[in-house]
Amino acid sequence: MPTFFSLAEVLEMAITLEKKGRVYYENIASRTKDSEMRELFLFLAREEMRHEERFKALAEKVKASPESLPAKWEEVRPYLQVITDSRFFAGEDKVIRKQESAEAVSEIFEYAIRFEKDTILFYQEIRGLVSVSDQKVVEEIIEEEKSHIRRLADFSLKY
Repeated sequence: MPTFFSLAEVLEMAITLEKKGRVYYENIASRTKDSEMRELFLFLAREEMRHEERFKALAEKVKASPESLPAKWEEVRPYLQVITDSRFFAGEDKVIRKQESAEAVSEIFEYAIRFEKDTILFYQEIRGLVSVSDQKVVEEIIEEEKSHIRRLADFSLKY
């Protein structure tokens, strides 16, 4: 029997990813000397913050409808935090860890694009675990992340 995540759970994971993505891009921006590149990563950080706020607003709406929350939401929430941390942020092989030591511009873009791709893959996995009625929201999240990849890829061609 498949495990289903509620929309509230998916949104909680999205909030965590967007929050950490914002910090990720702010760190890159603070390390780069190229002003145009710094502006790109500050823009992406602002986008992550905007996405986080959007997902928080959706989550608040969902939380207002108790039937959309898991029965033991306060127990599930820390578990979801661990899932997103281990998938994206914990361990030396994770993109965020590698980015910290990246010096070449090509590496910076490679890791940023990989972070966005990993995020999309995560949401694509989650899409199959939510109810059919909630899949549209997950699709919207995926489209937001795809727009980041396009922008990064286009900008990387300049370097």
